[in-house]
Amino acid sequence: MQKVNVPVQFGGGINTKVDPKQLQAGQLLTLQNGQFSKTGQINKRFGYKVLNNTIEGGGNITAGVELAVYENELILFDGNNLYSYLHATGNWSNRGTAISITTLDKDIIRLSDRKSVV
Repeated sequence: MQKVNVPVQFGGGINTKVDPKQLQAGQLLTLQNGQFSKTGQINKRFGYKVLNNTIEGGGNITAGVELAVYENELILFDGNNLYSYLHATGNWSNRGTAISITTLDKDIIRLSDRKSVV
């Protein structure tokens, strides 16, 4: 018996509100590791890579508070220090102490020579 590709249109998307036995052709009950990129087309979802927690010079990162990208650099904040990911070694470099600051903006109105907060 020869294998044959059978085209199936998935234009109906994911339908979780119907009984599985009554699902219409072109609809899905679940989708794992896939994403709709165009109408009726499903592509494999890009995966993630687990990064190690080793710090250059010794030690490990035990917890992360925030992960971000600055220009082309992957950075991690653990609540006290800022670390930069080194692609060449697969380790983190401690960039020093970092302080998280949140600011609040308030509207002000200038009245003559003085300012008043609204």
